Amino acid sequence: MTSRFGGVTIEVAVGDITKLASTPSSTRQHLAPRGGGDGAIHRAAGPDLAIDARMLKGYKTGAAKITKGFKLPARYVIHASPGVERRRQR
Repeated sequence: MTSRFGGVTIEVAVGDITKLASTPSSTRQHLAPRGGGDGAIHRAAGPDLAIDARMLKGYKTGAAKITKGFKLPARYVIHASPGVERRRQR
C-alpha cells in the first residue's frame, strides 16, 4: 500500500523484514541484538552486524546510525530509536 502525505510518499509492506530488499531498521539504542524484529534482523544479517553496530557506540533517542546489511537482501540497516524519551516521575 502506498499513500501520499503532502510531499511525502509512504509505502507499507507486509512480510518478513529480513527478506525485504528495502532497508530494515533496528530500534535498540545500545545497538545490541535482542528479541523481536531487532533480533530477527541481527540473526538474518549474521554476526558481522553486531560487530559493526558495537563500533557505533550507541546513539541518542531520536537519532539514527547506519551499518551494512551483511547477509540481508538490503544493503544497509538503519538503526533508529523513536523520538520519545521516557522520563522518571518526580
